Amino acid sequence: MIPVYGGDAILSTAMDFSGPVTRTAKPDSTGPEIFIHRFPGIDIILLTGDNKAHAFASNPFRLITLLLSPGDEWLSTGFTATAVLCDDDDMKDYHLHLVSDATGETLETVVRAATAQFENVEAVEHSHISILTRKRMTMVLENIAENPGIVMFTIVSEDMRKQLIKGCRNLGVPCIPVLDPVLVSLANFLGEQSRGQPGRQHMLDAEYFSRIEALNFTMAHDDGQLPGEIGKADIILAGVSRTSKTPTSIYLAHRGYRVANIPIVPGCPLPPDLDGLEGPLIVGLTANPRRLVQIRESRLKTYHQEESAYIDPESVQTEVVAARRLFSRNHWPVIDVTRRSIEETAAAIIALSRQQQDKAAGSS
Repeated sequence: MIPVYGGDAILSTAMDFSGPVTRTAKPDSTGPEIFIHRFPGIDIILLTGDNKAHAFASNPFRLITLLLSPGDEWLSTGFTATAVLCDDDDMKDYHLHLVSDATGETLETVVRAATAQFENVEAVEHSHISILTRKRMTMVLENIAENPGIVMFTIVSEDMRKQLIKGCRNLGVPCIPVLDPVLVSLANFLGEQSRGQPGRQHMLDAEYFSRIEALNFTMAHDDGQLPGEIGKADIILAGVSRTSKTPTSIYLAHRGYRVANIPIVPGCPLPPDLDGLEGPLIVGLTANPRRLVQIRESRLKTYHQEESAYIDPESVQTEVVAARRLFSRNHWPVIDVTRRSIEETAAAIIALSRQQQDKAAGSS
């Protein structure tokens, strides 16, 4: 049996749960698969990934231990779990004020990454965006006074910063300038001061319109559409069904890459322009056949479709092997997406693209 831990809590009322599991993974998911078992007042949530299981319980419970059968047996045999009903002191709630002079997107991203590192705490977020006048900042401080808590901000105006910092000092609450360490380090290294312009990263410049163009191109060339134009792409993704070609393409498009994706379907020829194509980076996406069967089964159930060779383990295995041989024959780099998030897959593709660009620049 494999013990899995999902957080610490002071035992007050322990409860044991056991039973079957219900698969609820999204059809397009290639990350951890999600299983849920519902009991009165509590959901036991299991996430499987990287050959590990991670368990969580819905509020107000905290999961202490979970016992799973080895391998995949627990999918049929079920599980045994022990959860506790947390006292109010076990669950720490706090107010978190996010203050920005622009969209607040940068601040929210940093805060999400930081707060994810703390268990048994729950932030009550107050988002204050486009704070550009002293009057609006006064309203923000009034809200902070009503709901005291941590204040984190991205404000570039010196006058507005002083008003916020002074107001927080008077209220006795911590005030954290999220970007200051980065800006100070850059200023010292570059020998010049920052522009102090709110939302500068969101300006409608050439790079912005290039990303829009890349997104339009990618959507128009999704799933093998307009095969005669794939030579205009920066990146071409090829793979069997359910290897995350479309979501990865869209993510790359948001990074400014024009992407076409080509499905590899048994019995269907590839676009003739793909043979001997030079210029675009062509990447083969693959996944574990067993994992593909699970994802495809979920997809068929979602659309109430009957079983077919699409989810037959032997057929899927044949598809994956044939695709691998195609990639090898054409010397295309291959990325296994079985245990990768979309972001991780895209990062690996971007690294390959940069390597290709560096190689081309070195030979010119």
